[in-house]
Amino acid sequence: MKNIHFAPFQRKVDLFHFFNTISFSNTPWITTFETFLPRWGMDEMGIKRICSESCKGIVAMSFCANDIMLQKVKEEFPDYFDAVASKVQVIHPSQKPIVNSWEEKGINVREKIIFTLVGNDFFRKGGTEVLKVFKMFINKGANLELRIISNLKFGDYASKTSKSDQNWAFQFISEYSNHIKHYQNISNSEVLELLKSTHVGLLPTYADTYGYSVLEMQAMACPVISTNIRALPEINSNERGWIIEVPKDKYGEGKYNSKEERELLSSKIENGLGLIFDEILNNPNIIIEKGQKALNGLKILNCPKTNGDAYFSIYKNTLEVED
Repeated sequence: MKNIHFAPFQRKVDLFHFFNTISFSNTPWITTFETFLPRWGMDEMGIKRICSESCKGIVAMSFCANDIMLQKVKEEFPDYFDAVASKVQVIHPSQKPIVNSWEEKGINVREKIIFTLVGNDFFRKGGTEVLKVFKMFINKGANLELRIISNLKFGDYASKTSKSDQNWAFQFISEYSNHIKHYQNISNSEVLELLKSTHVGLLPTYADTYGYSVLEMQAMACPVISTNIRALPEINSNERGWIIEVPKDKYGEGKYNSKEERELLSSKIENGLGLIFDEILNNPNIIIEKGQKALNGLKILNCPKTNGDAYFSIYKNTLEVED
């Protein structure tokens, strides 16, 4: 079984800190999680381990994950709700700023506007819709460039795309190669360099638990166009970026389980992108305003020192109790 820890060896460890994992060790442990625990599916065995003496806390990566966890426990194991609720808290992932201000990027919004999408699950992250909208604006004569950092993987659980979709995307990129730059298998440092000269980041995604690429974009003072699923409204907004409202379930997941749901989700994303592209082209200075606000928001919510101190407090309190 994945995401489970049995401590098979004997060695002096004061505290384990896991990710998405439940421990059956008697050694004190905490776990950071992105959706809910146990990762393998909510069951009483896993819930009992969270309520055990050795579990010193579970840390949700977002308020959305916190709410999903508590809602599922309340629905499925109400007798354990208070015990689980007493152990959960929220600490967002950390990301240090990479530029100090928008001006440090050294790019002009009055010339070509550059958009960048990052992620190997290209179609799940809204790649099809980005290409369709990009084509519409290029054909209207808009001075745009699209950077795609992806291997264009298909067949993910949300978009349900196929090899024919991938072939279409490759053909599309080739046809519009004067306006689309496609990068595969490049290093993170190269990704960051591309983001530094990017005006607007893209994550109009069907499904993501958090959206790590948003943080790297914001760290480069790039405002981001995203959907409003899962944790994205916590790290992005219409004040410091653009949010596309899409149909969601009670847990904040985009609705994509049926063909009809995927078609509606796709339509909402495509229409939302079109409206936002129009806004940007009519008022390019909004990129500067939102880019600086995106950077400022990152410095607060995803501050490495603040979030590191929060984790250190958990470690310290746990070890003091054990001593």
